[in-house]
Amino acid sequence: WGKEWNLLLELGLIETRPKIEREGALRLAMRATHLLIIDGHFTDPSMQLPSKIIDAIGIGRPILCYTSRRSPSERVLAASGIPHVCVYPDTDERAQDEALLRLLRVPPGPYRASPAFFREFDPDRHVTLLQSILLGECAEGERSASA
Repeated sequence: WGKEWNLLLELGLIETRPKIEREGALRLAMRATHLLIIDGHFTDPSMQLPSKIIDAIGIGRPILCYTSRRSPSERVLAASGIPHVCVYPDTDERAQDEALLRLLRVPPGPYRASPAFFREFDPDRHVTLLQSILLGECAEGERSASA
């Protein structure tokens, strides 16, 4: 990570810990005032979403997200209603600083995701949709086989 990472550590602005189990990580995140998501698809936009983003939205703290423009992360955060700031690979240093300061002015919450977010990302809704697709495919296959 280089000298910038080391400087943040020395200033006490970040801390690192040994790897811990998911439950312990969630407990630590709930004690934080703000959360950081680093989307690993900076230069190669992807349809994938970092798995931690859903946890972060559930925790309800303001989120700083490093991602690419128009990424799934950016869209999901916008839909969530949770206070957040996205910073992009082509964002200059001054704009990054301003984005971070803007986020740090947001009270730590917790905040609750919007009803629209819960409707869109409701696991039961997705299971029902997947079930109807699969059942439709199965029925279509049976009709084709009997024809």
